[in-house]
Amino acid sequence: MKKLVAISLFIFAVVLTAILTAGLLSYEKNKTVTSNLSNNQINSAVSTTGQKQTNLVSVPKQKLVLNLAEISRHNTVNDCWMIISNSIYNVTSYVYQHPGGANEIIKFCGQDATVAFQTKDNRGRDHSGQAYSMLTPYYLGDLNQIIVQ
Repeated sequence: MKKLVAISLFIFAVVLTAILTAGLLSYEKNKTVTSNLSNNQINSAVSTTGQKQTNLVSVPKQKLVLNLAEISRHNTVNDCWMIISNSIYNVTSYVYQHPGGANEIIKFCGQDATVAFQTKDNRGRDHSGQAYSMLTPYYLGDLNQIIVQ
């Protein structure tokens, strides 16, 4: 009985070592291949897993002018940009966190929301200093500025 347990444990250890080694070798191979690709190769390279294909890198960066036409294209709850005091903010990820409710932001997606922000949508009170500081992570640039995205 002791011999059977010892042999089983030995076989288990050998199989486990083989699986871990194969996984490590595969990881290292993929890491080396990816790091050796040039930017052009990365943009066109495709990794195949079964029948599903996935691009290794997203679309190349492009220049974008933060003008009224561009801002107006980002007018949905899933893509919400707004202008506040001539600064552009992408608040998409914040919409549902807004203490006053998502609808207070959604109606200004793709528009100049300066007056609404400064008056809490014509209720007469400006947002707090903390609210202004909370805009910082969402800042994209200033009106008519060219950014790379």
